[in-house]
Amino acid sequence: MEILKGVNLGFAYDYTLFEDVNLSVNAGGSCAITGVSGCGKSTILHILSTLLRPKNGEVIYGGKSLYDLSANELLRIRRFDFGIIFQAHYLFKGFSAHENIELASVLSAQKIDDEILANLKIDSVMNQKVGELSGGQQQRVSIARVLCKKPRVIFADEPTGNLDKQTANEVMQTLFNYIKANDAALVLVTHDNELAQRCDEVYRLEDKPPFANALLSAVTHLLAIFVPMITPALIVGGALKLPSEMTAYLVSMAMVASGVGTYLQVNRFGPVGSGLLSIQSVNFSFVGVMIALGSGMKEQGMDTNAMMSSLLGVAFVGAFLVAGSAWLLPYLKKVITPTVSGVVVMMIGLSLISVAITEFGGGFAALGNGTFGSMQNIGLAAVVLLVVLVFNCMKNPLLRMSGIAVGMVAGYIAALVMGMVDFSVLQNLPAFTLPVPFKYGFEFHWTAFFVAGLVYLLSIFEAVGDLTATAMVSGEDYEGEAFRRRLRGGVLADGLVSVIATALGSLPLTTFAQNNGVIQMTGVASHHVGKFIAAILVLLGLFPVVGRAFTTIPSPVIGGAMVLMFGLITVAGVRILMSHGINRREMVIAATSIGLGLGVSFKPEVFGQLPLKELFQNPICMGGLAALLMNLVMPDDNASRVYLSDDLEV
Repeated sequence: MEILKGVNLGFAYDYTLFEDVNLSVNAGGSCAITGVSGCGKSTILHILSTLLRPKNGEVIYGGKSLYDLSANELLRIRRFDFGIIFQAHYLFKGFSAHENIELASVLSAQKIDDEILANLKIDSVMNQKVGELSGGQQQRVSIARVLCKKPRVIFADEPTGNLDKQTANEVMQTLFNYIKANDAALVLVTHDNELAQRCDEVYRLEDKPPFANALLSAVTHLLAIFVPMITPALIVGGALKLPSEMTAYLVSMAMVASGVGTYLQVNRFGPVGSGLLSIQSVNFSFVGVMIALGSGMKEQGMDTNAMMSSLLGVAFVGAFLVAGSAWLLPYLKKVITPTVSGVVVMMIGLSLISVAITEFGGGFAALGNGTFGSMQNIGLAAVVLLVVLVFNCMKNPLLRMSGIAVGMVAGYIAALVMGMVDFSVLQNLPAFTLPVPFKYGFEFHWTAFFVAGLVYLLSIFEAVGDLTATAMVSGEDYEGEAFRRRLRGGVLADGLVSVIATALGSLPLTTFAQNNGVIQMTGVASHHVGKFIAAILVLLGLFPVVGRAFTTIPSPVIGGAMVLMFGLITVAGVRILMSHGINRREMVIAATSIGLGLGVSFKPEVFGQLPLKELFQNPICMGGLAALLMNLVMPDDNASRVYLSDDLEV
């Protein structure tokens, strides 16, 4: 028998939260409402429980439309028929646990059920003041208060949020037993998909903001990623002395590929994609690798087209490693430990710092024309760095995240005033840039593949960390089988996105962590926003004037921002290394690996006589391989681990 029904429910604040929602629950039955943070789960619970009038639709209980009833009739239903379990306990702090429950039983004219107290394991704390109880105990008291009034419909908003997994299961079983025994109904709001599946019906609310709000959210996300998206192509282009049109094409395809990749990731086509607001952008880890490999190819006499064909060909094949690894994540974790990952990330950051400081002084072109390190270049880079640092000290999170973009805009304006911007590259451009698969051909070199493959393996765990963080800030499960499927789909998408990107002529892509901060700040985790981001990026990438305009940014402007950014990558490596503590074994592995990696960055010729010398002359590969091999062969050390605050005996 149907006990409660919502018909065509809709609600709006400044924008439409949801509309045309229909749901029902039978006597003795249960339904769960799930969805991302901010989609309106709690709002619809309040509407069903008479606490909030809907903008549209009606709620039917006992054959009557609730919001057509008088205030007194609604009060009677709330007192005797409905029981609401809030996320906050709303207990009377000066009362004991027993007094809190007794008050509800008196108002509802019901006796306190000792069996419920025993099932919830609070019978021993009934005489304690609420303020003396733990958060979990308070939550169970609030649940007991609702059950003891014998309601016909229970509305529960994240009732197990403060409980451990075992206690949560026991509490939910108590709720399910109650509705079966009393021919009652349960409406449950939860982000726990496993818990939701225990209900008879599951309703998922889609957070679909209106056009204006979705567009604003998309622009906010783009502010966080746009500069990191286009600068890798600019840095690689400058370091390898690519023609301006080739660098511009790399920038354009970075935007197109990021748009296509984001759309693929957020929509979850079959097993592909996370279904989260996971924005794809250029993987900074490959900047140093591409420069090192490309420089070696040019020294061997390759022309620019052949070099790009080889670099992108290697990256294209390597991307399949990431896609294939989606089903091997549990095994890879045993090989690529925090120590190995930390060393590789540190080496990536340290390798890139040399590139950043070169840009700081005027770039690779300035090294050839004698203007490197001029006061003009140093002054311009210093202005950019100062602005970025000032914005990073601000309290507003949006301003902090926009610091690099603002710094580069300020630097660009200063460069215009100083006459350092060359607009000649913007002349005689075609109207559109059409993506051309394998524009420069396709070449593959095994030696270069081994170097790129190591970085790809690292990017797998970067993607895992970013996707986990996105699930957490979006209010989705971040453990359990449902999350593992989502994670596998996200890593698979990460690999396929890089396949698409490198085929189109872009550097490899990955999931960007910066967007998690935007989700936390705005409270908007709708994957529909990702569609707007994808569309904007693709459109920008199709207009060649956009990509070519970025090539006019002077090198000192890029260098001023990148000194900080690449330094932060190095610090991130240290944090990974220390994330699980460190003992003497990990210390020796890290020290040896970093020593070898940095050593070959200063004197790459030391391993010039070895076969496959390119592997050992690349600092990232050298440091990573050393860490990987030492981690496999060195015996385990059972000594206690120490952390950053402790002294480690050397």
